This record gives sequence, C-alpha cells and structure tokens, in this order.
Amino acid sequence: MKTPVELPSGQILDLSRCIFLRLAKDNEYELLMDGYQQSIQISTPDALRLKQLLITRKDIPVWSPAQQLERNETAMRKLREIIDRDKDNSYSSEAQSFFEGFQQRVDEQRPIGQKLFSE
Repeated sequence: MKTPVELPSGQILDLSRCIFLRLAKDNEYELLMDGYQQSIQISTPDALRLKQLLITRKDIPVWSPAQQLERNETAMRKLREIIDRDKDNSYSSEAQSFFEGFQQRVDEQRPIGQKLFSE
C-alpha cells in the first residue's frame, strides 16, 4: 500500500517504505527505506515531520507471531543462504592456515614450558 507524504522541504516519499529513522552524529537524521542499500540523509525539519507521521500512523497492521514469521520467511531464507555461503567461503580456510602459521611462529620464539599454543 502506498502512503505518499509531503515533507516540509517539498520532498514526497512513500511512508509505507520507511524502515527506520534515526538521529546520526552531528544532529543529522538518516532514513532507511525498503529497497535502498544505504540510508538517506534528511534535514531536521523533514525528520521531525516524518517522525510525527510514523508515530501517528493508523494503517499499520498488527500480526500474530506466526503471521510475522510467515512474512519474514523469505528474508530468513536469504539470510540463511548468506550465512551458509560465508561458511563455505575459501577465505575461512586461508584464515585458518594463516592462524596455524602464526601459532607456530609464536611458539618457536618462546622457551619450553611457556608455549602458548602447543606443549
């Protein structure tokens, strides 16, 4: 459902696509919208108006936990794919071999009885 709103700056955005609005550093606000990879910087008057609109929205549906899980199923599946892909990434084997070499070099420099990684 599209919910267009006009902000004090004259910008128009779809209120239903707002994911979060937060105060960033230096009193700047940032807005993340559904479909955007990065947050958008918005002016303070626009942010305050948007905050007011988000708080007073009456069209936000209330879902049961089961309905929310069903709605999140696609996102959870994509997240699982990313986690699995990162686990299978060859970088982890490179990191493991680097760490093993690091352990060996450290222990070579330490006297017997004071080894950190082997004994």
